[in-house]
Amino acid sequence: MSVLTHSGAVGVEFAGEIKNYYPGISVTLVHSRQDVLSSEPLPTEVKAKVKSILEEEGVKLVLGNRATVHELSNGRSEVRLADGTVLTADVVLNTTTKGSATTGFLPVECLNDEKEIKITSNLQFQPTIPNAASHFAVGDVVEWSGIKRAGGAMVMGQLAACNVYASILNSEESTSSLPLADLPVYDNVIGLAVGKQCLTYDKKNGVKWGVQLMKDYFQDDLGWAANLRYLRLTDVEETVFEEPAQVEVHQLAAETVSAAA
Repeated sequence: MSVLTHSGAVGVEFAGEIKNYYPGISVTLVHSRQDVLSSEPLPTEVKAKVKSILEEEGVKLVLGNRATVHELSNGRSEVRLADGTVLTADVVLNTTTKGSATTGFLPVECLNDEKEIKITSNLQFQPTIPNAASHFAVGDVVEWSGIKRAGGAMVMGQLAACNVYASILNSEESTSSLPLADLPVYDNVIGLAVGKQCLTYDKKNGVKWGVQLMKDYFQDDLGWAANLRYLRLTDVEETVFEEPAQVEVHQLAAETVSAAA
């Protein structure tokens, strides 16, 4: 069986995970550019390291080739590359589609060309529509610096909640003048699960990778349980079971008891 994916961040993680859990499956990652993660604003050294980790994990890479997929009558797929090569796959995961913001219901005055919401550093709408200060937006639908990721979105959510609360108090109490918190500029950072390893990058610490880093960042479930706990969407707590101390048994000699006793 073979699986083909595209080498954006999603395709990289899918390819690595499938190969890690099903090592007997042939996994090929096809990309039209010469670098993996070509659309991400990351240094060349990051992309080169992700490529080498994928190869270490056993993922086959076909770079610099645009692919056209045709479904066959037997349920498989034929993948034709720009250089004339034809591949056959049991499953093709198309991870090339770019997400689009579901903001069509909003006035065009508050959106950019990508349909993202233009916001202030307080996460309020830009003052291009009436009552803009009463509207807040967070997450992937907003125009902000950095790579869109879950960690940044959760920080936005916390900050927006604080600012909504402060805005309500300021409107109800004439003496209240709580300042609204500002969202910092996000640098381009990433934490990527690639098979058994994790790769991280930020400007301060540079590129790091390894199996232990995978455990530190994603545990053994790609961070699912940790995120549920962080969002307080589960009441399951981890229980640490300690091994009972080993009991040593010693034979005691009988003592002579006097008649007076």
